[in-house]
Amino acid sequence: MAPLCLSAQLVQPGTPAATGIVAGTIFDASNGQPIRGATVSAVELSGKQTATDTDGRYQLTLPVGSYSLKILAPNYLEAKLDAVVVKANEATEASTVMALASNVTKVDVVESASAVTATAEAMLQERKLSAVVSDSLSSEELKKSVSSDAAGALQKVTGVSVVDSGFVYVRGLGERYSYTMLNSAMIPTTETEKRVVPLDLFPSALIDNIKILKTYTPDLPGEFSGGLVQMQTVEFPTSKVLSVSYSTGFNSATSFRESGDYIGGGTDFWGFDDGTRALPSQIPIGKRIVQGTYNQQELQEFGRSFATNWEPRRVTSMRPTQTFSVVGGNTFGRVGLVGALTFQNRPQNQFEIQRYLRHDGVNPFIFSNYEDFNAYNQAARLGAVFNAAVRLSP
Repeated sequence: MAPLCLSAQLVQPGTPAATGIVAGTIFDASNGQPIRGATVSAVELSGKQTATDTDGRYQLTLPVGSYSLKILAPNYLEAKLDAVVVKANEATEASTVMALASNVTKVDVVESASAVTATAEAMLQERKLSAVVSDSLSSEELKKSVSSDAAGALQKVTGVSVVDSGFVYVRGLGERYSYTMLNSAMIPTTETEKRVVPLDLFPSALIDNIKILKTYTPDLPGEFSGGLVQMQTVEFPTSKVLSVSYSTGFNSATSFRESGDYIGGGTDFWGFDDGTRALPSQIPIGKRIVQGTYNQQELQEFGRSFATNWEPRRVTSMRPTQTFSVVGGNTFGRVGLVGALTFQNRPQNQFEIQRYLRHDGVNPFIFSNYEDFNAYNQAARLGAVFNAAVRLSP
């Protein structure tokens, strides 16, 4: 009988290979826009591939090691990223750009590109993911708009009204319920009797995007109940920019019609006094003029020292509204400089009729008084904005 031998062997399951994540964004080399639907694959591993989403982002899980990534997209030249190191339980950033095959004959592949975050698609996606009720204007929408300032552009936003050509009312609430921020910083108003900032001071060419927030979050200032307007200026112009513009506006009740005025200074059009309205030299500075302090002759001299232009004068044809603006900017290495200067002179005629009625408690309302008067005014606005940004990392 042949001997029977039995043997047993204990086999332990193998330890799974450590893996890491490679993630990045694929951009168009000509305009910096993300490319959706591009295929990203590892050359060393067959079948390891993924596709970019609507924002041009991709994510690929690979074993620890060094890989070459191949990127393919319709109508684009093939791109490649070499020596992409994958570390255990870590995410490696690997972004690149792709060039259209019809636009270039030779391509130098770079490892990173600057994303354009204020596109209409990106702003819409941000609104969808936001925890607050908001509206927004992207840089694309601002460029397509014919408005020369931020106030004019905001007229297209739902739930926002622009009053007196510059003051923003959100959800029908007055200016006291709104607040404005520029580059995440609260800005004061230029108005003495209003807390709202006139947005016609900001040229639309200088603005990257505008957001209107209608509800609160803990990171926002609690000084608004109607809405919060957040404006972001352009930080790094892609090319040298210099724009000079002039526009005019027509008001059927004012422009080229008879109006009122008075004798002022030579710089009234620009909103500055040239000294015409200054106190006469005879008037003591820092002292109260009360009865008993000065004699009758001195008081008469004080009165005669003032100008006698009390009477209004007629203007046969009032000029239309005029707006000037200059916007310039450039990028110098890692420093971006953008500045703007804007000016507007807006005349306006107001025709008002007031009727007064009284009631004695017995008879019907009785007409008691009637006033018909005209008010003429000219508003001059001068604004300047300058923004400097430094990119700390390439």
